Formats: sequence, structure tokens, C-alpha cells
Amino acid sequence: MQAGIAGGPAEMMGNAGPGMLAGLRVIEIADERAEYTGLLLAGLGAEVIKIEPPEGNATRRIRPFLDDRPSLERSLFFWNYNRNKKSVVLDLQDRAACQHLLRLLAGADILLDASCGALSEVLGLDRATFNAWFPALVTARMTPFGDDGPWANFKGSDLIHLALGGIMMNCGYDPDPNLEYDTPPIAPQIWHAYHIAGEQLATGIIAALIHRERSGEGQDVSVAIHEAVSKNPEQDIMYWVMRRVPLWRLTNRHAAEFPNHSPSICHTKDGRWFITHGMGARDLKNLVPLLTKYGAQADLQPPPPDADLRARQVPGTAGSDETRAHMLDVVQRFVRAWTYKDMPWREAQDAGLLWAPLRKPHENALDEHWLTRKTFARRSWARIPRWCSAKSPADRWSRRSRGASRSRDCRPCTTSRSRCRV
Repeated sequence: MQAGIAGGPAEMMGNAGPGMLAGLRVIEIADERAEYTGLLLAGLGAEVIKIEPPEGNATRRIRPFLDDRPSLERSLFFWNYNRNKKSVVLDLQDRAACQHLLRLLAGADILLDASCGALSEVLGLDRATFNAWFPALVTARMTPFGDDGPWANFKGSDLIHLALGGIMMNCGYDPDPNLEYDTPPIAPQIWHAYHIAGEQLATGIIAALIHRERSGEGQDVSVAIHEAVSKNPEQDIMYWVMRRVPLWRLTNRHAAEFPNHSPSICHTKDGRWFITHGMGARDLKNLVPLLTKYGAQADLQPPPPDADLRARQVPGTAGSDETRAHMLDVVQRFVRAWTYKDMPWREAQDAGLLWAPLRKPHENALDEHWLTRKTFARRSWARIPRWCSAKSPADRWSRRSRGASRSRDCRPCTTSRSRCRV
């Protein structure tokens, strides 16, 4: 695996400069559930060292593959979630390899563990003993259903978590006029559940690092994917807690208390789309002059003089109404009169409206704003290092790293024969 762009560790994704976690080392033992968390930490500048078994991490077998040729070194999924990381091969069924891992942990700041207890088992350490050995280490665990409890040993998947967490019930198409759904829910794709849990875990890790900076004490951070997803089903929790109101899934917009058929994204006459979100009193005040300029205001009127333009609707406090739906219908007619290229969305933004084009991936990658921020960067796929050929785990570590409590010896391979030459 290659190092991060240009400067490697401490260099943020996109080569934007040193990150806030520069100088920190992360030991990652993770599959598809937590590799995203490691990616976030690497993007913030941390040195992330991924521990892989001799046969390679399971995520190396996830499609798609480069040039559609299956190989442990050609998984685009693996490359995407493990860029800016380093990789070390250790057979943790071997006692000597476990000792090497313990020495590596002694020089680390964060352990990212998604093994669901398997790591503790192979090391022969319970949680209390492990924390006593590494009192300053931040240990971050991700599990499907928590460390303990009645579901602790249950298996999970991205689809299962999206269904159990409620998010899938918010994704799909409108009910018909009889308030019956003629289509099933639609699950979000691209590991949505793991991204939700990954961002929560990364946030918890940063909080633990702040605590350690002040006290010198490491902490345990544990995220259950089910709990993380259950707390993120759009607006459901707020509506239920405040008013015991269930929501309806709606096409291309937020789930709502009352079904309507006025999408908040609008299509142009050449088949492209714009987001036209926000229809409170302040939006109406800004909207009417813009539409009036083009003779498209229909029967819309500015809000009354006593309207509070600073107010915003807090999700859960009130339901939607037909007035807002009608405003969306008028905006739909306005957008349909334009081609994608000519639609005056920048003028709408200047007027204070939350309008923006829905772009295709390559259009974002070539946008001047993203290019200036260096959000996207080129990656070389020509050379992918081969597996470590050392005969024993002891051969994979330099004498200097043994016993060094804060060693920084691990570095990317520079030969084609291994991924680690320390």
C-alpha cells in the first residue's frame, strides 16, 4: 500500500497540508465496518498502520477490481477505504507476532479495533488488563450491536443496520392518494451504515484525545453500529419525541408528517436537476422578488410585515402545510422553464435562497471551487506492492523498533517484494 499523497503521514487527504492529528499513530485492525474511521483519521493527518493477516484483509476481495481482474492487490473498494494508510502483515495466530503487535501498540496513540473481541482473545488480555498495560492508549472499538447485551453476538451487515435503524423506511417513493405504498423501501447504498458509525467513532476518538491531552489518560471509545444508525434516521426521533408523530417516506425529499407530492428538487427542461430547499418566511421574502423579475411569481405574496424573518422551523415542532407545498409547485414551474446551463441559481443564492445544481461526479471533480481546495487528487494505480515475503514475523521488524515505546519506524515499502520493510 502506498503512502499518502506527497508528504505521506501528517498530510491531509487531497494534499491540503498538515492535519490536526499529525504526529499521532493509529493501529488499525478493521474490516469494511471500521476502515472508513481509519480513513478519516488518516485524512486528518494521523499515521495509520493497518494490520493484515498473511492471506490479506477480507476487504481486498470486495469488488470492483481494477480492469475487472480479481486480485488481492486490485480491489478498488480496498484502495478507496485504505488510501493514505500503511500496511503490515502479522499472523496473530503466532505468539511472536502477538508480541510484536504489543510492542507496536506501546508506540501508538490509538487502537482502532473492529475484531469484535477476537483481538483480546488472541492476545490473551481482557479489557481491564489491556488498559492497565497501555494507560495512555485510546482504544476505539466498533461492533455490530455493542460489547455486551442480548444482541452482542449477533451478526450484522450494512443492509441489516439500515433496516433495523429505521433509515431504510425513510427512503423510497411517495404513497399513492390512498396513502398506501405501492413500492417497497429502498436501502441507501455504499456502506451508509458504516459511514454513520465511522463518523461517530472518529468524533469520539478526537474527544478522547482532547481528554488525554489534558489528563494524560487514555479512554475506551465504543460504538455499536445499530445504536449509531438508530440515532440518525433523519427527523424521526425529533418528531416522535416532541409530538409522537410518525413520518411518511417521500420521493427525493425529507420524510414528513403529512404526505405531499411537491418534491424539493426540480428538473429543468433538458432533464437536469436543481435543489431548491427552504421555504420559510425568510425564503418567501427572498423568493418573490426573484420570481417577479422573471414574471413567474404566480399568486405568491411576500410574508406579512410582522413575520419573524429570523425564525426557523425546528424539526418535530410543527407539521408541513399546503402553503409550503404550493410554493414548491411554483418553484417547480419556474425551474422547468430553464435549461440546466441557463438556470439563474447563482442569482438565487445571491438573493439568499438555498438553491444549487445537482451535478454529475466528473462535474464536481472539475469544479473550480473543489480544485482550489484540492478536495480531489490523482492516485497512481500502476504499482501496487506485493505481499511480504519474510519467513517469520521477527524478520519484519527492525532491531531499533523493539522495545522503543514511541517508535516511528514503520514506513511504506519501497520494493515490490513487500508492503513493510522495517
